[in-house]
Amino acid sequence: MGFFKSIFSKSEPEPTARSLDHASDLEPKDIVKFGFSAQQILSNQSFKVRKVQTLDTGGEHKKKTLFTLEGSDKDLRLSVEDNDAELALQIYPDDVSQIFNVDDFVEMLDPDSGVHHMLKSIGKPEDFAGWVGSTYRQESGQNAYLYNQDYRQHRMPTDGSTGHEFSYYKLITDDRKYALEVHVLDGGQTNVYLIAYLALNKIEELWPSAA
Repeated sequence: MGFFKSIFSKSEPEPTARSLDHASDLEPKDIVKFGFSAQQILSNQSFKVRKVQTLDTGGEHKKKTLFTLEGSDKDLRLSVEDNDAELALQIYPDDVSQIFNVDDFVEMLDPDSGVHHMLKSIGKPEDFAGWVGSTYRQESGQNAYLYNQDYRQHRMPTDGSTGHEFSYYKLITDDRKYALEVHVLDGGQTNVYLIAYLALNKIEELWPSAA
């Protein structure tokens, strides 16, 4: 009986190997390798994607996919905008005070101070070479939502019910090579990110997860 079953039963199809040709298609456990860059933490280094989140800023291009990168002692985040790779590096209060005038920075976060702030860097610490521009101008200042889900293939909730709401600020340099992003959460916790824009060809290789 087992002999006939082996002849007539259909064999299971072999799983198709997943290809990975573009950084916007990254998934958890995939590997991304950067070429030489001015940002030492990225230059010729490889990272594993730890998680995929979705940022909803409510603007025209409201949905942004965020890839958290693992492989450094720093908190790094990648997203893809048009032909650029947007790399974000989280910094802390001591770092902020080395780069910006603290009074100007705090004023920007005051809801009564308007939405047209300008921040000039007062220092460019060696640890952040390649991450700091000269003059930043505010482009965003509104509520946003961060979702711990990947919404590339389906629609985000419209009521923000499953997202984490926070106040979102973004400033960009005139040459659009650098940006500053600030998230103010409930309770006053403030997360600050230096952003550098790299050409997508700075991503030299992509490896899909073996899973």
